[in-house]
Amino acid sequence: MKTGLSAFSRTHRHLLAILLLLLYTGMTSVLYGQELEQETDSVKTGFSLGKMRLENPESIVSKYTYDPGLDRYIYSETVGNFDISYPLILSPE
Repeated sequence: MKTGLSAFSRTHRHLLAILLLLLYTGMTSVLYGQELEQETDSVKTGFSLGKMRLENPESIVSKYTYDPGLDRYIYSETVGNFDISYPLILSPE
């Protein structure tokens, strides 16, 4: 068993380490537990990607035609003689 200053200082070092650990854990729980009040800004920033629905102009002709060989209806959209979309093929049901 050691006597003197070395035994005394070792005991104090352990107690000091435990005390510092307790202080550290106590301070971190207090620091993280605080809620900071922030002012809320009434001006919204950023952008919104909304959708805009426009009607077709009069130059676009939308029509259904019946093909008796296929027994199907064909929906097409044209400008003059030019198809502007893929035809939609529908059954009679």
